[in-house]
Amino acid sequence: MEKIKALLDSIYPFYPVLFILGSGIITVFFGMSGRKPVKLFIIILTACSIAAGIFINIYSYNLKGEFSNFLFNFSGLQVALTSMVLFSALNALLFLCLFNFRKDNLIKIILMFDLCILSFIFFIPSVNFIVMFSSLTFFITGVFQLVTSLNRGVFLSSMPEYTIKNNIIRFFLLSALSLLLMFLGFSLLFGATDLKTFSQVLESDFKNTSLIKTGFFIILLSAFLFSGFVPLHSPYMKMQKRIEKSSTSIIWLLYILAGIILLLKLKDIFFFFLDSDNKYIIIALLVVSAACVFAGNLGALKTTSIRRIFSFFVLSILGTSVLGFVQYGLGLFDGTTVLKYIISNCILLGVTYMPLMLVFYSLETNGDDSLERLRGFGKRNIYLSINMVIIMLSLSGLPGTYGYLSRMSLLSVFLSDYRTIIDQSGGNFISGLKISNMLVAFISWAFIAANIIRLIVVIYGKEITKKDIYATDLQSREVIENSGTVKSKTVQGSAFIPVFIYIYVTIFTLLIVLTGVAGLLEILGLKTLFSGFSILSLNF
Repeated sequence: MEKIKALLDSIYPFYPVLFILGSGIITVFFGMSGRKPVKLFIIILTACSIAAGIFINIYSYNLKGEFSNFLFNFSGLQVALTSMVLFSALNALLFLCLFNFRKDNLIKIILMFDLCILSFIFFIPSVNFIVMFSSLTFFITGVFQLVTSLNRGVFLSSMPEYTIKNNIIRFFLLSALSLLLMFLGFSLLFGATDLKTFSQVLESDFKNTSLIKTGFFIILLSAFLFSGFVPLHSPYMKMQKRIEKSSTSIIWLLYILAGIILLLKLKDIFFFFLDSDNKYIIIALLVVSAACVFAGNLGALKTTSIRRIFSFFVLSILGTSVLGFVQYGLGLFDGTTVLKYIISNCILLGVTYMPLMLVFYSLETNGDDSLERLRGFGKRNIYLSINMVIIMLSLSGLPGTYGYLSRMSLLSVFLSDYRTIIDQSGGNFISGLKISNMLVAFISWAFIAANIIRLIVVIYGKEITKKDIYATDLQSREVIENSGTVKSKTVQGSAFIPVFIYIYVTIFTLLIVLTGVAGLLEILGLKTLFSGFSILSLNF
């Protein structure tokens, strides 16, 4: 027992790796199988290993506390991020299996998925330049292979397979360029200081040298390339429309999440530049944020593709996340508030996107993700449409939902006493930046609300004829049967939606509403909904 305890102590805090690695090793032995019982066994095994990873991640931290060495740092922030990644992975696995169960290479896809999650888990607590770069490289390579495999043999009426793969390659070339820039930045830091972590470099006497600042700037640039901020979002937008639908869940739930976590890893560099009272850095971040907000929301208003609408939403929310660092530079946020705000944005994206996209994917056939397919859905399916409206309104910040807490964490500093904030010392220039920051924050809220209202109007708009729906579904069903993917049924001219989706969407709706109500009660100073637990006091 002592040897086992010593072994477990030596691998802390990577207990989730044991479950996922064990599941992956078992999966290897069934890699060539295409039988349905074997697929079900591997799916259940993988899901259980990820769920166990979430539990052991939180439980072990409560038992053992923080961990730090020259390679990794594991604290409350890393616990929260690891749990978020594993929860996203559990839902991404659902999307993979639901829409690819009939594929012969499903078990190989799950094996690649396991490798992506393992590299992601190592990336989150990494502080050493080599470990950080290596784990992120393995992650990007795994996601590229996974998305490519999911789109092998996919047929869309609008374009051939080689066009889809060409867009995938263009997207990941941008990721490769970001890795090269990151490697260059790490090399400059290590070459100039012989130090291997950001904290060591920032605590050294070299931090104010031109070479170190150049390295920091290159690393920040690589993070913006990785996340696909404006004007680098074109490959991301083109790919999202064209790839197989479960591939978009991998990009949204894992790749984009990795980009946000990368920004959090670089928080000390942001704070370093912002603490030096560098107004040009504040202006640059504000311009990036405003560009993402305007491009994302205007793009969503112009397109009729559901995938592109939500891809533009992601771009907009990435932009508002950058506003957190702008608020820090203007003295409106402290470091902890910035972390809480960005993490709340991540959670908001996850709890709204996962249920909404599962419904949208169930209605999408033969690559047709037109907004017109939602027209009249509120009359055809009253229960699901009500849940979808609540979730979408949460995304726009409806009071009493989780989205309100996320939006208010950014806007509350202005709503409390905007005149005092604007008139604070710092001169007209700083006041102008604060006003611009406030305008971007409020415009982003107004834009996202306008886009959500547009979707709700379509959902409850004039119903398209059953004849049109049946014709579209009949054509798509023919193509799907030939391609070997999930079949779509029709019931009285409308797409059949499994009972499982009703349960899945209901769970997320309850989660969004209960969390939002609890937070609203705390804001109003009333009794907390969850005894002994405060949502607003969570710290990382």
